[in-house]
Amino acid sequence: MSKCTNSLRDGKAVQAGTFGFFRRNRYLRGRYVQGSGKETVDFNEECMKNAFGYLLGFLVFVAGIPAVMWWVSGRPFPWAPVWLKAVPAALLMVIGLSLSIWAIVHMKKVGEGNPFDAYNHAVAPRTRHLMTDGPYRFSRNPMLVGVYIYDMGLILWLQSWWPVLVFAGEVIFLTLQVRAEEKRLEADFGDAYRAYRQRVPRYLFKK
Repeated sequence: MSKCTNSLRDGKAVQAGTFGFFRRNRYLRGRYVQGSGKETVDFNEECMKNAFGYLLGFLVFVAGIPAVMWWVSGRPFPWAPVWLKAVPAALLMVIGLSLSIWAIVHMKKVGEGNPFDAYNHAVAPRTRHLMTDGPYRFSRNPMLVGVYIYDMGLILWLQSWWPVLVFAGEVIFLTLQVRAEEKRLEADFGDAYRAYRQRVPRYLFKK
């Protein structure tokens, strides 16, 4: 059960009723102060870390790196490409973003964790369960595959070689991060992860 699920931590069972809401609520944690007749509610620290992880992921992958690509391309803002470039570019960006969102939602529901991990430093809560279904049936890193597809759509839109260099640097950096995370997953999940790694490619295609 996720730590985001509420618990009343005073070593005493509390009957359903007024305090039941706080015990069942997925985002708030209730604390019962024994003897005072007073209850306080505060945001669960782990939920705050989750929110921070999602925000950081959006700022880096959806806004930050694409903004750098736009800047190095030398394109004025806003710039409207002809429809022959805009349509496939927009299609790739929508597909990539949709795949990344699917992977993040699946990770939260099944893995009970957050995708933002920086070289084995837990910026946000890590997954508690190994995910092998949903988008993870096809790729061990479907969120990053979505990010790469999104970026390729942006590169097609910008029509410049400079964003390609930014994209290459991004792929190298994230692949190093993925390799570090794979060691952590193997330590956490053992044979189950090793079997999964043999069966499913890191991105889309087996070596």
